[in-house]
Amino acid sequence: VLKKPKVLLRELVTADADAYRKIAWGEALHTYVSFMEARDIETAERIISRNTNKYERIYGIVRKPNQQLVGAIIVSWFEPEKEITVHYFIGEKFQHRGFAREAIIVLSRFVCTDTGWNAEKLVFEIRRTNQPSRMLQKSLGSTLVNETLKYFTYEYSL
Repeated sequence: VLKKPKVLLRELVTADADAYRKIAWGEALHTYVSFMEARDIETAERIISRNTNKYERIYGIVRKPNQQLVGAIIVSWFEPEKEITVHYFIGEKFQHRGFAREAIIVLSRFVCTDTGWNAEKLVFEIRRTNQPSRMLQKSLGSTLVNETLKYFTYEYSL
């Protein structure tokens, strides 16, 4: 149960590229979601533009009350399966504060109404070595649905 979240989500636009670039780096991000990494404004703009269409959205994880961007979530809708695939990161200096957990709960409350997507679950593919994300899925009550040599797949019901 999440009463008063410390974060809100808002769809990113290319004007957010500099703020995104400032947090979109680091060893964990490079290891686990390198496709979200941006060391310059042009790359950040490209990531935001590429993930803003009918089937994909990119949301900024924004800390209340100062509206500071602390992370990002990319969601992709797969209509026939009624599922939304989720990839996320929290900037290194903002990790271990509960922002990712809160952001996923907030996302689960509005993603279908905000996007118009008819989905029943969020799907997370997490590397076996990403212990913090695996612990996060456990704390959310997500269900482990598949294992491979490299990944665990979790589902979170909407």
